[in-house]
Amino acid sequence: AEPVVLVTFGGGGNAQTRAMLEQQLTPVFRKARTLAVRGFEIVQVRGPRAPGEALLPGIDRSIQVDGRLNEWLARADAVVSTVGYNTVLELAQTDVPALLVPIERSIDDQHARARHWGARLGHAHEGTTPERSARWLAETIDTGRRRPPVELGPDGADAAAAALSACLASRR
Repeated sequence: AEPVVLVTFGGGGNAQTRAMLEQQLTPVFRKARTLAVRGFEIVQVRGPRAPGEALLPGIDRSIQVDGRLNEWLARADAVVSTVGYNTVLELAQTDVPALLVPIERSIDDQHARARHWGARLGHAHEGTTPERSARWLAETIDTGRRRPPVELGPDGADAAAAALSACLASRR
């Protein structure tokens, strides 16, 4: 089977996000297809709230993954994703190389997150250099190279549970 590039950008997105991603990613996908020796399929994950027009040009097919995004991330050959907090941490736990595409958010600095995680997860896309992202994607597909998962350390669940228990105990 052809390698799969999985594209994901949140639960639904909006027209503004889609337009920006179309502008940023269309030249990347087009150029990567000309550079890659191997053919590849581009599959876009449609979020649960995504309108039909959320699909990007150049996509080979779209899928809805329901609650199984982690499974799809892990079995892709490469992922192209916006740089939301949860998605980055999900990607970090896989060995799949990722092209991180920051989008504007009012309370979330995806550009800073892309700079921080880009080299660790794969490549941080910069809108002014689509050629670099296309070369990275083509090379990733042609080599089939994976990366080591990132060790995130303790998740803090035990400390949160202890703090909640202490709070509840103090109310008795």
